[in-house]
Amino acid sequence: MANVHNGLHSDTDRVATDLLGLGEAADQVRLANYGRATPLMAMRTGQMEREIARTRAQYGADAPEVAERTAAFKAVHAEFVSMQAETGRLRVTPPPLDGKTEAGLRGRVVRGAEPVADAQVIIEGGSQILHACTDAAGGFALAVPATIDLKLSVRTKDDGLAYRDTNPIHYPVGAQAERIIDLIRAAPPCDLEDPHNPLTAAGTPAATVAPAETVAPTTTVAAPAKAKVPNVTGMTLAAAAKVLEKARFVLGKAVEKPGPATSVGKILTQTPAANATAPVKSAVAVTVGVRTTTTTKTPTATILRTRSGKP
Repeated sequence: MANVHNGLHSDTDRVATDLLGLGEAADQVRLANYGRATPLMAMRTGQMEREIARTRAQYGADAPEVAERTAAFKAVHAEFVSMQAETGRLRVTPPPLDGKTEAGLRGRVVRGAEPVADAQVIIEGGSQILHACTDAAGGFALAVPATIDLKLSVRTKDDGLAYRDTNPIHYPVGAQAERIIDLIRAAPPCDLEDPHNPLTAAGTPAATVAPAETVAPTTTVAAPAKAKVPNVTGMTLAAAAKVLEKARFVLGKAVEKPGPATSVGKILTQTPAANATAPVKSAVAVTVGVRTTTTTKTPTATILRTRSGKP
């Protein structure tokens, strides 16, 4: 019975390794296609920028045609940026392995289409805690213990503990796995930060940590994550709402303020101010310019009367 169990376990590891190999092959195919598409996408975005400039010169900056072409350009440019990020992800160099007890884990930490640099990627497994810092492109690579349950966490300079795996994962010996951690789409960590746990406490954990002494369980509520408030002055309410949503804020109360025609429909001031630090998902209040209304006085007739009181 033990031999059957060991055989099934070996088959499971072999299937997992084969699936990881198929994933790497698929990544190589996508990388080749992206390599061919990159110059074409660059040419297309350049052409669209020139079309916007010609339309603006012909019809004026406020023409509907300019707005339509600008919106189309932003959509294509966002797709181009996403493709470039995916290309960079596929080019993360796998870590070297000892071939006996280790597996490779590489990938990127991003926030939407933007890489997150200088974040700590932390792997906890058994009595070991390993970590690596992301590079300028958000990339990381680690040799991790194989065949044991592992949990991955991410700490950033601005948000602290920004992500933690809910369920543990284990990798076969010699496997090269990839992870993309999107801090916008990923659910925030649900557990509380423990100052006695090197994984969740502030500071940089050591590469290998021996089992700590048993201490009384103590937890503290993590401070709400904060981020820099983007500058939305000069934008319309619709544009500001999109920018704030991307930065993990919401558009708050909008107060109308009379002003010149050039300010109509545009945001004049914002609270909190641009580049201020505020809790994520908090509201940003704004004032919006509206057309100044003028009132015209109706002239009244003056009737002259004589001393007798008659007109």
